[in-house]
Amino acid sequence: MKRVIAVKISNKYGEDAEIFNQSLISLVKDGFHVDLITSEPSNTLRFSDKVKKHLVRNHQTNNGFLKVIYYLISQLQLFFMVLKMSKPGDTVYVSSTSPFIAALAAKINSAKVFYHIQNTPVHPDLKDKFLIYMTNITANHVIFTSASLKLRLNLTVKKQTVIYHTPSADFIRNRIAPETNYTNKPFAVVMITPLKAYKGIAEFVKLAKQLPDMLFELVITSDFDQVKNFEPLNTKLPNLYIFNKTANFQSFFDLASVVINLSDTDQYLESFDVNILRAMYYGKPVIVPEHGGLIELINPKKHGIAMDSKNLDVIAHALRVLSTDQLLYNQISTACLKHAALFTPDRFNKQISSLFNGHMQVVYSNLDQLFGNKFLSTASLN
Repeated sequence: MKRVIAVKISNKYGEDAEIFNQSLISLVKDGFHVDLITSEPSNTLRFSDKVKKHLVRNHQTNNGFLKVIYYLISQLQLFFMVLKMSKPGDTVYVSSTSPFIAALAAKINSAKVFYHIQNTPVHPDLKDKFLIYMTNITANHVIFTSASLKLRLNLTVKKQTVIYHTPSADFIRNRIAPETNYTNKPFAVVMITPLKAYKGIAEFVKLAKQLPDMLFELVITSDFDQVKNFEPLNTKLPNLYIFNKTANFQSFFDLASVVINLSDTDQYLESFDVNILRAMYYGKPVIVPEHGGLIELINPKKHGIAMDSKNLDVIAHALRVLSTDQLLYNQISTACLKHAALFTPDRFNKQISSLFNGHMQVVYSNLDQLFGNKFLSTASLN
């Protein structure tokens, strides 16, 4: 039986565990034996029961010296676990550039190494540059969540592929019947984000203040207990509501009129945000940053708008137009529904399985024909 040893270690860039989860489920369905080495508690990962889990201890402390000691211990534990488990013919599949020590152990045993890179810093420090160097010398294949991320890193690894994440099959199956108009409810602007300053939370609050006749719903996906200490959210507005990500997560997409991402591209280039595709599956227009991976998912003016998150007056104007021009809104909504259907879990599963079985492919070449996005050209993706 073909074997994959997956490594999922937490890092400061907070890649989405759901992407890795979906990849491993695809491999299990395709007949791979999958072991998972992770530092994350089981309640944050919802992997198949057929995935055997191995825990690397990751002690949390505010003491700088102890933090270094605990990190070195966890890295040694990870190294010897992979060294013991891997053998020639296996594939060690790491969820980011951080667990390079696992890749080194795999290389010693002549196992293949696949990286799945979701995010990197806009301004890499010395450690980040070292991790990229280690990726270049240890990787057999690198998977990216967007073509812009692939182009920005400019790795020397021979085999590189872009595979766009998709909403899960459960999300699509449980989707409430999408509507292409909003006449029976208030115009609601929704943003779903972790509690990070560079994600544009302050700008979202300013928009709410600027557009008092609209509802603004901010859904916090991490560190919700820190909301009270987050200065931009100390402003109390009657049209601004703050929510924790809950079990009825899909209701936010149903109630939204527009879903927005306001990441500051000077600090953080969004390589992917599956919430944009989730919104489009509900027929909701989207507003995304004009730089980064999200512009690969839409054709601006057809499915939404791409612009600088600091351009709040222009964004406010766009929201006013969408809220008052029913015909335009319906056209964009219908286009979003049609476009979202190109990003299916089945296609994602086939692409992942194909790569791990040793096959190369052209990714989403049909999107290039659809709206001519330069990032989706065959030359960029192979």
